[in-house]
Amino acid sequence: MAACVLFISDRKTSLNSITLLMTGNLWRELWEASKPVPAVKQAPLFDEELAVEGILNAFEKMHTSEFFRQLFVSLIGLGIANAEPMLSSNGDFSKLFYECKEYIVSICQSSKLNEHIDDIVQLYLSQEYTGGIPCRCIKQWKQCY
Repeated sequence: MAACVLFISDRKTSLNSITLLMTGNLWRELWEASKPVPAVKQAPLFDEELAVEGILNAFEKMHTSEFFRQLFVSLIGLGIANAEPMLSSNGDFSKLFYECKEYIVSICQSSKLNEHIDDIVQLYLSQEYTGGIPCRCIKQWKQCY
């Protein structure tokens, strides 16, 4: 983009694109005519209170079940994200973990989460348990298949 600008804090050492250096450029004229204003005195670009108010309004309109569904999915995702870096070097255990992760992600992304909540909780608990003693659990898992 020809009108791209990179400004450095000192106006005298500003680096401008060639377009901005041309005579008659509106941005250049405005920049040169403007007076510096400390950041404290400038109007904020983002209103935190308004943003929070919008979030709270969205929560008020949300059904309780949908709120808890999103909270549950977030917590399951957090558990998976925390467990992933701690995977053992055992390939069988990693394979089991990733199969469970794929199942959980596919269920959470579908509209059938309510039907499979018990399955997901059991999977999560079993993954948490196997994290402590993966060798014995992998042997049991292999026997099931």
